[in-house]
Amino acid sequence: TQSRQFNINYSVYDFTKNAFNRWERKEATVLIRPIEGTNSLYIEFPNTKELVHLVDSQIITSISETFEAPQKTKIELLGITDNLLRKRFFDTLIREITDFNYDTVLDIYVTKESTTNDDSINAVTSVASIRKASFSGHGLMDVPELDNLLVKGFHIYRVIWQSSSNEHPEETFVFEAKFLQPDECTGFSYYLKGRRLSNGKIEQCSLTETMKMNREIYLSAVRSLSKIASPEV
Repeated sequence: TQSRQFNINYSVYDFTKNAFNRWERKEATVLIRPIEGTNSLYIEFPNTKELVHLVDSQIITSISETFEAPQKTKIELLGITDNLLRKRFFDTLIREITDFNYDTVLDIYVTKESTTNDDSINAVTSVASIRKASFSGHGLMDVPELDNLLVKGFHIYRVIWQSSSNEHPEETFVFEAKFLQPDECTGFSYYLKGRRLSNGKIEQCSLTETMKMNREIYLSAVRSLSKIASPEV
């Protein structure tokens, strides 16, 4: 199955304009791409109310005729309580981004929710971070300092790392992936922080580069989630 990209023309009703100009014509591009190694499809489009309704009511419906019982993929680890699997999720994500070669982790954050005897008292969350020196080019699966925290009940919820471009190996980029609700590992967020310059500073990338690389982070996350959720793992 190959990727498909097509343009959509649609109209939006704007109450703030006069009666003759309230219907505003708009255009948008929708990208549909199979995610390698999974049974999932990636659908990318501008996040507007009108397009969300259009995609849900027409495009998803059309896809249903080809793909049995399609569902929206949520990137979350809510039902995965094994901290080793949660670590593997991030390790696979950062290593398997298409067209990039993993270099090293720059920063990693772990969290642990403390238990209390009084249900009326909110649980206290402890947060710790491990800096670049602990990794030195290694991934997440072989760092004793991280393993010691996992044994104590901590789990990973945020990782910042850098990778080099396969096309231009001299170019290094910095990425971040995290869960906005750390305790439950829900609310997945990801983005390209920028290009690493020779002086160590991070330069913001173009919009085109950012969109492309953010897409690859997401696709890698879907593949990683599929792997740890597989009964074979």
